[in-house]
Amino acid sequence: MKVTHKQLANYAKEERTSTGTMFYACHSASLQDRKIWFVDSACSNHMTSKESELINIDRTVTCKVKMGSGDLVQATGKGTLVVETQHGKRYIKEVLLVPGLDENLLSVGQMMEHGYYILFGGNKAVIFDDESLNNVIAIVTMGGNHGFPLSLESITPAARKASVTEDSWTWHEDWDT
Repeated sequence: MKVTHKQLANYAKEERTSTGTMFYACHSASLQDRKIWFVDSACSNHMTSKESELINIDRTVTCKVKMGSGDLVQATGKGTLVVETQHGKRYIKEVLLVPGLDENLLSVGQMMEHGYYILFGGNKAVIFDDESLNNVIAIVTMGGNHGFPLSLESITPAARKASVTEDSWTWHEDWDT
């Protein structure tokens, strides 16, 4: 049996600078063997550090990403995340590959730009396929840190096997007795 350890660190910090007061919060998590993506309205781009999660990585796309700590980190490419849903595969495009990033981030603005609709209410975020609001892609319950952790494993349809025994031959079998 494999034991997975979870380490969490939450902190908030206020700094006074010559340009005013800056407040930022950070939630850092180490989640092993889980496909957790945080639905984030403050994030300008989808981002991950997990190259294995992406297909069609374009290494010519490089840019600097400003982290919550204020540090600038070099993105090393941009790719596509493939998600299996009950409505088939969905392709989340333009995901930046950012080495050292602790969490996977889905940008609310970028999702909206690509045709998804997201409704926030109560303690949930509901992601829809289009403006008809008929095809729910995922329902994300707010976590204890007020973030919206989406487990891609939970929206993957379970594999099902169906079999039919063909008995019609018995009705038409030629009996030579």
